[in-house]
Amino acid sequence: MSQFLRAVYETSAPEERAGELLRQWMRLPLPGEEPGLQGIRDCAPEDLPDLDGFLPLWAEALSDGDRGNKLVRTLLIEAAVMSGGLGSLGELAREPGPGQGSLYLAWIQAMRSAGDDSRAADAAREALAAEAIGSYNRAAIAEELAELSAPDAEAVLEARHLAWRSRPDANRLLVLHHAAAQLGDPARVMAEELT
Repeated sequence: MSQFLRAVYETSAPEERAGELLRQWMRLPLPGEEPGLQGIRDCAPEDLPDLDGFLPLWAEALSDGDRGNKLVRTLLIEAAVMSGGLGSLGELAREPGPGQGSLYLAWIQAMRSAGDDSRAADAAREALAAEAIGSYNRAAIAEELAELSAPDAEAVLEARHLAWRSRPDANRLLVLHHAAAQLGDPARVMAEELT
């Protein structure tokens, strides 16, 4: 698949390359792991020609695509990071629209991977204040915030509350209980949550 997409890239006119690559990519059945532009770069010894000129056009084509589509979002995240780093990914996450929660989550996780926990926590708080974030991503972002808030037990408990309330399940309830136990009053917290 990567070789085919590389051939599409290399044989398309530069001004049509981004749109054609996206059209062909969307037609293909996905393997178990979603490929990215990096996979196309890596499938040959030499890098893609005119990559610097292509990346802004690629990001634009993906931005015009269906951000609700997981493949488009995955490629868009990769394109943002390749073209402008974590700042570009943050700008993308702040754009309202389908997939915004997934984009925020990817941005937070990328900052954590880069060791920028303070900015990741700020981004998590920003995301949780946004109204359009769905329950699945809201819970995942709250869980990220809980991990980033340690060792502040009260902040951890607050984030665990948010995760539980966003998408209740047995695991989140157990983690919430543990966070409440760190403050010495799990029975009160559980009574509030379960009544």
